[in-house]
Amino acid sequence: MSLRPIELQLLATEISRELEGAVVQKVYAPSTTRLFLELRVPGRTVLFSVCSDVKLARVSVVVERSPNPSTPPAWQHVLRRDLTGAKLHDAEALVLRRTMLLHFTKASRAMMLAFELGSPPSIFLVNEKAKVIAHSIPGRLRIGEAWAPLGEGEPNVAESRLSGDRPILRLCHAAERLFEKTEYDLRLAERRAPLISKLKRLCRTKEKVETDLARTKDADRFRREAELLRYHVHEISRG
Repeated sequence: MSLRPIELQLLATEISRELEGAVVQKVYAPSTTRLFLELRVPGRTVLFSVCSDVKLARVSVVVERSPNPSTPPAWQHVLRRDLTGAKLHDAEALVLRRTMLLHFTKASRAMMLAFELGSPPSIFLVNEKAKVIAHSIPGRLRIGEAWAPLGEGEPNVAESRLSGDRPILRLCHAAERLFEKTEYDLRLAERRAPLISKLKRLCRTKEKVETDLARTKDADRFRREAELLRYHVHEISRG
């Protein structure tokens, strides 16, 4: 499950209306598929999120961000260098190409953050020459390659699932809520997987120990048979 094209369009309209002129104060990239932009608009700060995880790909507004690891991914350095202090002008949805574009400027230099619902979903930071300067992993393009939008797909008539009652950035908050449970379930499964694997290994070890223990009941009989064999081994033919 990812955002639908119609949802991209609705979100782009809301972002352009409510976040026009927002300044990027801080940038966090806790993984190679997730980034957070702390945007400042007059009177408030917004934590904007872009995620390209399969089944979770979305743009949204969050209340709290994921903590950064002790060694963050390399693309965080580039994102911070180029986006910190940049001003957001607008968001543009290329509906048939399943893409949202966030247009920024910094020191009269234009750049663009492209969010694609492709296979795999991808995030690209593109400079004024349309060259990729940072990207999520995996991504369909490499650093230095020319960015071009995805090819047009068939029109998707699925309706929007976004709704909410927040007075500010209503749909952006709704986009995060739409994926909260799925993300929680996936993260829980990831954390449980090594424990389940270890439990299965322990169960197999237990079965082997129980089998060996059961064999000890026949130890006296095996010992008597071994003594008999030892004294009569010369009478036993090969095979």
